[in-house]
Amino acid sequence: GGLGPPAPMGGTGRYDYAGADAVGAPARLRAAAGWAPDEHRAVLVPHTYQVGDAEAYKRHELSYKEAREPTSRKDHGLREDAVVLACMNRPHKVAGTSFDAWVKIVKQLAHGSPSIDAQLWLYAPGSDSGNSLRTRAVARAARILPGGEEEARDRLVFAGREDRPAHLERLRHADLALDTRAYNSHTLAADYAWAGVPLCTALCDAEPRWASRVGASVTLAAARHEGARGLVADDWDGAFAANALRLARDG
Repeated sequence: GGLGPPAPMGGTGRYDYAGADAVGAPARLRAAAGWAPDEHRAVLVPHTYQVGDAEAYKRHELSYKEAREPTSRKDHGLREDAVVLACMNRPHKVAGTSFDAWVKIVKQLAHGSPSIDAQLWLYAPGSDSGNSLRTRAVARAARILPGGEEEARDRLVFAGREDRPAHLERLRHADLALDTRAYNSHTLAADYAWAGVPLCTALCDAEPRWASRVGASVTLAAARHEGARGLVADDWDGAFAANALRLARDG
């Protein structure tokens, strides 16, 4: 036996317990999430199962300050006065429907009344050549934005690979982080919290699996005050987009 993850493991008997929390793995949703009757037991910890090492964050922060200068938005291709919506999750977590929803949020900000300059900052390592991820992202966004490819190239900004101290340092340039639906931000959710960037996520019974609920778990634990629940929408469709728009406009 042993301590397993807060997710079903096929009832193999390999694990005795799972470290979990009431947001990520509530008892009423475990069957819907695939937990077998003979599955390992969930041991609920306070707040969130997703622990973060504050001392490690401090070491990364200190190592960056000792060796490098702080970056500016311009260093990352971001405009100083724009509302920067970020998703630094790995690209395989980003579904096409989520990407389209994010671009539509940018469109509503930029072309609404009042008009708010907005940029979408995405983690997409690699060169922008041929049929790369970046090229395909621009082409997809161009079908949504009124200004076509020219506007898509202006509003989409891509981040490449960085070492961990530099990754944590650059996050502070985002105004709002957007979570991914099927597989939420996990360690990255804690990174956002450390950087002081609010994470817009959602929590609903339509997504009963642990992987789709961690963003809310970390967000509610990291910001245990009255406003924290305002970061968590009731669904991943209309409510998520409306919440992101509200948060972006309110600053």
